[in-house]
Amino acid sequence: MEKTNSTIKENVMRRVHAVHTMRLIARMGLSLVVFAGSLYALGREVWVARIFQNMPSLADAPAAFSFFLSAFRETHVLVQITILLSIAAMFWLAKEVFGALRIDTPRLAY
Repeated sequence: MEKTNSTIKENVMRRVHAVHTMRLIARMGLSLVVFAGSLYALGREVWVARIFQNMPSLADAPAAFSFFLSAFRETHVLVQITILLSIAAMFWLAKEVFGALRIDTPRLAY
C-alpha cells in the first residue's frame, strides 16, 4: 500500500514540475520574443550606427544622459513607444531569468 502511495506522489510531483517548467519556458520565450521584436522594430526605425557616431563618450555621464534624453524627446512617437517597450521587455526578461535562477531557501521561523 505504501509503495502505491509513493508512486502516485512521484507521478503527481513529476507532472507538477513539468507544468511549472513549461510555464516558465513559455513566459521566458514570450518575454524574449517581445524584447527581440522591439529591438528589431527600433533598428528598422532608427539608424543606430549614427547614434553611436554622434553620441558623446559614456565616461562623460552628464553629457551622455543629456544626449539620450534630447534624442528621445526629438524623435517620433513610434520610436519613443518602441524604446519604452524594449526597456520594459528587457526588465521583464531579466525578471524571468533571475526568477528561474532563484534558489528557494528555507524560511526562518521566529
